[in-house]
Amino acid sequence: TLKPRPMLGMLIHGSSIQMTEMAHFVNFQLDKLLIAGYVGLYEVAHYEVASRASQAARSLPVTGLSTALPAVARTALNAEALWSAYLRMSGYALKLGLLFVVVPVTVAPILLFSWVGQIGYHGRFVFILLSGGVFVGLLTMPAGIAAQALGRIELERRWALVCIVLNIVFSLLAIRQFGKEGAAMGTAAAVCLTSALLMLNFHRLVGRSIMETLRPLAWQIAPAVPVLLAWIGIEHGLRPLVIHSRYFMAPTAVVLLAGCMLSLVVVMARCKRLDAAEHAWLRRMRFPAWVIGPTAPELKSQ
Repeated sequence: TLKPRPMLGMLIHGSSIQMTEMAHFVNFQLDKLLIAGYVGLYEVAHYEVASRASQAARSLPVTGLSTALPAVARTALNAEALWSAYLRMSGYALKLGLLFVVVPVTVAPILLFSWVGQIGYHGRFVFILLSGGVFVGLLTMPAGIAAQALGRIELERRWALVCIVLNIVFSLLAIRQFGKEGAAMGTAAAVCLTSALLMLNFHRLVGRSIMETLRPLAWQIAPAVPVLLAWIGIEHGLRPLVIHSRYFMAPTAVVLLAGCMLSLVVVMARCKRLDAAEHAWLRRMRFPAWVIGPTAPELKSQ
């Protein structure tokens, strides 16, 4: 027989879990309506290209991190085990975000122009802004997964709803002044603010200081910063040489993406920012030991 109370409970639980993705969908779609109304339909195409690119960059890290929930749920009864799993997830989120979100940003002008021509090039700042919000959202995704493992699904639901409201307010304020870039600013600001509040709430829930998360993340990301800045400089130098033809820009974009990704992985491996599992995976991919280093030390957890 059908039991209404358990069915209602499952409906509430499922809708709460899906609220983050709903907020993501509403935020990106609503921006296009605001741009069409306040700026014009011709700018919607530029925004759409940049929006699709940033969402594509987000899809792979999100899929990978989402599979961690069952493993994290098994640690929910042990506070130390849960915290250790959360820190590992945070490290993976950082590295996936660097590879699949930040690296495309470093070569965004050439990448977008080679993909769809001038429409993509004119949307490059929108892509950069939206990707910033996506990256911050990825960093806070482990907190949401750990909260779900503890049965506190209302944390994500609450801040997802707040994000939708803030996105509307911020985008309306910025779009009149900055056009389509203002819409992207509003979305990125709303995502960053609500992600930070979600992180603070999660750390309060588990009785930890947020610095216990930020310090390891800062230590892991430090070697990546000069690598990314160097590739931004390389892209800026090559752009005038290849921008006159998409036939030159497409292979240049591929070389830049591959070069940036490979150099980032090698530098982080040599600087001992990869854990044992990541190091072993690189060896299975036939990276020589003299490139990635002979050992796989444990990452800092404090």
